[in-house]
Amino acid sequence: MQTFAEGTPVNRVKPDELGKKQRKAISYQLMEFMFRGYFLDRRFHADPHPGNIIISSEGKAHLIDWGMVGRIDRGTSIATLGVFLALAQNDGAAMARQWVNLGTATPWSNPSAFIQDISRIVPHWTDASLAELNFGVALMTLLRYSSRRGIQITPLTSVVGKSVANIEGSVRCLNPELKLSTALHGTLRDVMQDLVLETLSGEQAAQTALHLLSTLIHGPAQLQASLTDLSTRQFTFQARNNLGDPIQAGRHHRGVAPAFTLPALAMGAAYLRSRRRKQNS
Repeated sequence: MQTFAEGTPVNRVKPDELGKKQRKAISYQLMEFMFRGYFLDRRFHADPHPGNIIISSEGKAHLIDWGMVGRIDRGTSIATLGVFLALAQNDGAAMARQWVNLGTATPWSNPSAFIQDISRIVPHWTDASLAELNFGVALMTLLRYSSRRGIQITPLTSVVGKSVANIEGSVRCLNPELKLSTALHGTLRDVMQDLVLETLSGEQAAQTALHLLSTLIHGPAQLQASLTDLSTRQFTFQARNNLGDPIQAGRHHRGVAPAFTLPALAMGAAYLRSRRRKQNS
């Protein structure tokens, strides 16, 4: 259904046309609307630049020109929410991990170095207002670091990033003091409540149950295969040190893997060898 929206593009609203409270209210309403699109509806306006946001004389905002609409799956949506949450909490490591979840780590990737990269810059972004932070520039910084560290990002992530950069630029015209972290906190409770209700819904609950059932069925077989590979010396793994550099084979390093991992696998391999001897005797 289409309706006619009358008003002025957000970047042409004169300073004396709206009061400070009106500007603040509209800016937060716009951000809440976009956040719900990214995290709940998973269908969002992909090009909310200032020319596509009309402010009426009554102080209401209208998004026009829905010719470019983005759609994302549930996993991508939740990972995107994780990126924003980590930014709001000044958690660079969590933000880097969620960013990796949005893409693909190549065989030559260096996630540890990427985490260090993001951990250095996130404190400068967390509490910044729109007057101090250009999300488009921040997004390009993320893309540059992830590309340098061998992490490939899907085109869908770029579409979401472009949409966020555009709405950020539009909202800046009304309320440059707005902070993305504050806007997220303002709508987070409703978003999380609806996500929980969605998870408990019939279809989603059935999907979760099927995933758990699949894990219960295939998990033991996958563990058995891993233990068999280890017992026949066909089990290999790649590890990196704390700096993210590959560890050379044949050298001993502490802290490469969790303390319980190799002993548990060794015990499993010994068990398989014992069973094989008994079967052959």
